[in-house]
Amino acid sequence: MTEGGFSTFLDYRFSFHPSCSRCAASQTRSAVIGMPIPREPVPPWTIPLGCIVTDPVPDWMCGACGYRWAN
Repeated sequence: MTEGGFSTFLDYRFSFHPSCSRCAASQTRSAVIGMPIPREPVPPWTIPLGCIVTDPVPDWMCGACGYRWAN
């Protein structure tokens, strides 16, 4: 991890995600359909979208500007 120039585990995990196509932020989150399990921690690199599905279903969400997009 440190050999790749990452100072934190979160930076390392976010490096596997695409940058936001709207604002170019690097901390994008993968969208997960469904409700999270109560009292279970949600990893900061994912975002639960709940049970109501929109069309198209977004694959990613930007942590900086909130933009959602599908691949």
